[in-house]
Amino acid sequence: MKLSTALSTTLQFLVISPALAGLEAFGVITPQGTLGYAITVDNNETTCNSNWGWRIDQDDHYSLECLPGYVYAFTLNGATSWYSNGVLSWELQQATQTDGSGADWWDTKNFF
Repeated sequence: MKLSTALSTTLQFLVISPALAGLEAFGVITPQGTLGYAITVDNNETTCNSNWGWRIDQDDHYSLECLPGYVYAFTLNGATSWYSNGVLSWELQQATQTDGSGADWWDTKNFF
C-alpha cells in the first residue's frame, strides 16, 4: 500500500512538472572585434536576434534586441553572457572557439 502511494505521488509529480527549459545561444565576433551575428532560441522560439538590433551597453557588453521581457547580453569576446526570460535570469559561460579566419564563435545549449 505504501509503495503504490509513493509510486502514484511520483507519477503525479512527473505529469504536472513542466518540461525542462532549453536555451540555445549562437554568436560570432568578427576578426575585427565587431559583432557578426547572435541569436537566442528559448524552447524553440527565437527570443533575441542581432538582426532586430544590437548595441554596446553601459557595461561595455553587446546587448541584443529581444522580445518584450527578454534580455541577452554578452562580453565583447563572447565568453560570458547574461540571459533573462523576464521571470528568471542566468549568467552563463559560453565556450568560444576561433575559426580559420580569426572569428570567435559559440553555439551553446543550456537546460534549466
